[in-house]
Amino acid sequence: MDELTHSAGRSVPVEHSAHKPVPDSDWPFPADHGLGLVCIHSLDGRLLSVSPAAAKAFGYEAQEMIERPMRDFLPLDVRDNLAVYLDRIRQDGTASGLVRVVTRSGDERILAYSNVLRQESGKPAYVLGHAADVTEIKKAEQQLRAAEERFRSLVQCSSEIVAIATPEASIEYISAAVQRVLGYSPEQVMGQNIFNYVHSSDVPAAQSAFAAALQKSGYAMPVEMRLRNRDGSYVHCEVAATNLIDTPGVAGVVITARDLSIRKTAERKFEEYKQEFEQRDRKRSAELTATNRILVAEIRERERTEKALRESKSLLQATLESTADGILVVDMQGGFASYNRRFVEMWGIPEHVLKWGRDEELLNYVLGGLRTPAEFLAKVRDLYEHPEQSSYDVLEFKDGRMFERYSQPQKISGKIVGRVWSFRDITERKHLEEHLRQAQKMEAVGRLAGGVAHDFNNLLMVIMGHCRELNAWDGVASDVARHSIDQIFAASVRAASLTKQLLAFSRRQVLSPRVLDVNLALAGLYPMLRRLISEDIELLVTPSKSAVFVKADPAQLDQVIVNLVVNARDAMPKGGRLTVIASSVDVKDACTRGTTSVPPGSYVLLTVADTGIGIKQETLPRIFEPFFTTKEPGQGTGLGLSTAYGIIKQSHGHISVESECARGTRFEIYLPRLDPPSVAAPSISNVTAQACGGSETILVVEDEEGIRILTKAYLEQQGYTVLAAANGVEALALVQASSEPIHLLLTDVIMPGMRGTELAHRLLKDRPRTQVLYVSGYPEEEIEDPAAVFLQKPFPMEDLGAKIRDLLDKSRASAA
Repeated sequence: MDELTHSAGRSVPVEHSAHKPVPDSDWPFPADHGLGLVCIHSLDGRLLSVSPAAAKAFGYEAQEMIERPMRDFLPLDVRDNLAVYLDRIRQDGTASGLVRVVTRSGDERILAYSNVLRQESGKPAYVLGHAADVTEIKKAEQQLRAAEERFRSLVQCSSEIVAIATPEASIEYISAAVQRVLGYSPEQVMGQNIFNYVHSSDVPAAQSAFAAALQKSGYAMPVEMRLRNRDGSYVHCEVAATNLIDTPGVAGVVITARDLSIRKTAERKFEEYKQEFEQRDRKRSAELTATNRILVAEIRERERTEKALRESKSLLQATLESTADGILVVDMQGGFASYNRRFVEMWGIPEHVLKWGRDEELLNYVLGGLRTPAEFLAKVRDLYEHPEQSSYDVLEFKDGRMFERYSQPQKISGKIVGRVWSFRDITERKHLEEHLRQAQKMEAVGRLAGGVAHDFNNLLMVIMGHCRELNAWDGVASDVARHSIDQIFAASVRAASLTKQLLAFSRRQVLSPRVLDVNLALAGLYPMLRRLISEDIELLVTPSKSAVFVKADPAQLDQVIVNLVVNARDAMPKGGRLTVIASSVDVKDACTRGTTSVPPGSYVLLTVADTGIGIKQETLPRIFEPFFTTKEPGQGTGLGLSTAYGIIKQSHGHISVESECARGTRFEIYLPRLDPPSVAAPSISNVTAQACGGSETILVVEDEEGIRILTKAYLEQQGYTVLAAANGVEALALVQASSEPIHLLLTDVIMPGMRGTELAHRLLKDRPRTQVLYVSGYPEEEIEDPAAVFLQKPFPMEDLGAKIRDLLDKSRASAA
């Protein structure tokens, strides 16, 4: 179990100040206002605030825990790790993992925690932590593993052939006993039809028994038939088919076959002796008949016993072979006692090693693929020296695979007779954990980018507005000053474009989605793509076989494809092939594609693949980070792929990348597929210019002073009466002090203290005829009312004037 371990995070500047108690209400996110196990602690490890749920979980009142060192609530063997944890969180800024804690009653619990370092202006740095109690989950996992290990060690003892077939009678799995009974290796039989190995005369009975099994779950009526040996002869076997199609982990028809050769030979010889005795001495017929009756009774009893044993072994063998874990059982001398097919597949063990049957040969074979073979061998030798011990560790391979290794002594009547080894492939789980950490990091960076872009939009709006004002003063500014004003305005426009990219990455860009035919979009984009790439690059654009539709912003989708094509062009300086393919796919089960996970659903898949230089594996996890680029300085901003990532995520899609050095790169975009629209032809509406001025009263509420002053001045120039406030409280005070009607409320959405939506709600209670226009640097999704009128920052003042005039005119028309 991890004990106060950390996941890597970004570095956070820390204000190093002496610890001083801070009242809980002064923190930005007080712990007792949160839900779940939440706490705030200082950088010297003292608790500053604890949520009620967290205090209750530890058996304390919240005030009893505040100002106490965190080590007081840790077991003795974990306390020394606290200093390392504090050093690392100062450096990385985040920490997550598992930790054991001690409650007031002395009980130990296991918590999964995720902590982040915070630094507020003018306040000491602190750590905000969230945790969940996973004690019972970990106990249940341990109990489940113990139960699985007991079944695996028993099922391998079966000497019967066990196979799993599909409803179409194709063999999906067969046990190693097939080689002993029929002479075939499991690989020779896999994928074959089960009736290919049945004597032609027995095929109808075999097919009838298989069909009966398919009709009834759990049906297992044994049938005697002849099975073809590898040498062409036939072996008498007793075969049973059990329907376990609906059983997880099996999902097929389990077929068991027991060799009856010995019994058939005995019966044949018995009949020969019987005939001989009858011919030799008719007088002893009565005695022989009695003897025969006794033998028949014994045979039947034996059959009943063998049937019960066979059913038990069949269940154990099917359970063992259906598990995803590899199992190896060895005796005290290191000889192979049993193993399942999964063990052979996981380690890729050749047949000659299995035939050798001893662990010395096996160890010599597997050590070469491990990263730390010395540690692996030392663990094995230590367990042989201490056979009563159990063990668990994780094995890492040079090719990136990871196995969990468990070991338990095997006991019979209390005596240790061998050892059971269990191996579980956790490579995919580790990859998913890495994907989760990457997604969390991208989400955090996205939030930061969105916040920066919002504040930057406010500044750009002030700069662009004043540039327009200065440019309108004819005769006042010199030619040099006017040129400088033009340069400032042009730089502001470029900066506004940059903030749009940041907002797209953070999934806060305002999109105009509509239903698109992807094939038509690619056809329209083809001429531009052809001009973007050089003549030595072959461009192949393949549409879907049928029309496919998605809901997306056409311009933003074009930008995603263009960004990927430009990157592909730069990766093929000596020419190559670039393919853009549209197709329709259905993902039935969640799957991992490259660097992302795709949930089940119906998608339109856009694939952009090149034959270029490729991307290094260590670079792939960072490919969608903003400002990260592998190009030379001055050749890229590092925002192309991060912008594409944000646009696809905001369109409810997924984007992944797969690449190998010198073998090219493949991007896959999954967008939710829509049914064809009932009306495909778009309508065109003409916009008529209209006057922006008026004489109504407008309440302007904006916390950014520069924008507030600029907006007030512009509206007053248009003839409006303007009331201006910096926040919701000031705005309500102005409304209460004014007896004149407020015709329109112009308010920012995100403001300190009171949001613009709350202000509008309170104002409309007293003045329901007031029109409301929201403005914000954040997207419209921040507004809960779908009918609200919204204007995205930054915007020209002329657009604001037109929008206000339109609202007021519509209000006047509806009231008439």
